Amino acid sequence: MTMNKNYPYTGSLKRKYYDKWLKNQEAWQKRKIVPNAFYAIAGVVFVANCAYFFWAITTPDVGMILFGLLAATVYGMIPCVIGVAFSMKWKAKYGAPFSQMTKEFLLTTEYGLEYGYVGKDWKWGDHNNRIVFHIRFTEVEFIDIDRDFNICTLGGRRGRITVYDDLTMQTYQPHNSYELSPNEAFKFIFAFRDQEEFVERVKNEVKEGVWGKKPDGPL
Repeated sequence: MTMNKNYPYTGSLKRKYYDKWLKNQEAWQKRKIVPNAFYAIAGVVFVANCAYFFWAITTPDVGMILFGLLAATVYGMIPCVIGVAFSMKWKAKYGAPFSQMTKEFLLTTEYGLEYGYVGKDWKWGDHNNRIVFHIRFTEVEFIDIDRDFNICTLGGRRGRITVYDDLTMQTYQPHNSYELSPNEAFKFIFAFRDQEEFVERVKNEVKEGVWGKKPDGPL
């Protein structure tokens, strides 16, 4: 088996496990009532406008029916758009950090593993960066995949995050890279093919007892 392995990203898996994880976040559960209320209002507005229009006209024909449906749809779209705006805003906020990770990649090398994505800088808050997390197998202190949400949690000594410009791949200054503290967890949704192959590869490379171990500090 080659020492270098790139695991193909699967967007459908990311959406599946991200949506499942988000539904279990209490903050999102509380706030999704607002967009859902706007969606309900949109439905009521649509039905009410249709009912009023068809009650008001005396000689309905195909053209008038289509016009009535179009008018009801336009009025109904207003609260619907407001609901979508609230939903997108709060999904981005309360779905972090996974909502801020796009164009992800995962690979293992002879010495360790790398996970990278384009999105919001993990530490400094800058947007549109390429962020790469790298750690040697010998430095890994804990790693596990939550099978319910397919979230990989890992960390250890000298785990490093490097921030690059997304277009030029030139390292940002002055905060070009930084190390995680020994018990600081790095997490991502495992939305890649060949998951079991990844698990076996890592288990064979890291120290005994590392796989399935949780960090001492908070997640």
